[in-house]
Amino acid sequence: MAWSSEDRRKFLRALDETESRLLVLYRYLLYFLIVSVTVLAVLFYRSVAKDAFRDFLRLFGGILYLTFLAWAVGQLFAIRNRKSREPQAGTLPHRGIRRSQ
Repeated sequence: MAWSSEDRRKFLRALDETESRLLVLYRYLLYFLIVSVTVLAVLFYRSVAKDAFRDFLRLFGGILYLTFLAWAVGQLFAIRNRKSREPQAGTLPHRGIRRSQ
C-alpha cells in the first residue's frame, strides 16, 4: 500500500506525539522509582543497625543502590538528549524516512 505524503505526515505526527507522551510517562516513572528505592535504602540501612553482618549488608546494599541510581540517572539523561535532538514541528519527514517521488 502506497501512502500519500499527507497520510505519511499525519502518521508520523501521531507517532511523534505518542512517543513524546510515553517519554514523559517514563520520566515520571523513573523519578518515582528513584524516590521509592531511596526510601527502601533508608529503611534497609536502619533495619540492619544491630545485625551481626551489618557492615557487609550496608556495603552490598550501598553498591546495589548506587548501581540503580546510576542506571536511572543515565536513563533520564538519555531521555533529555533524545528530546533535544527532535526536529522542530513541521520539518517532516525525519529520522531517515525518505519522501517518495
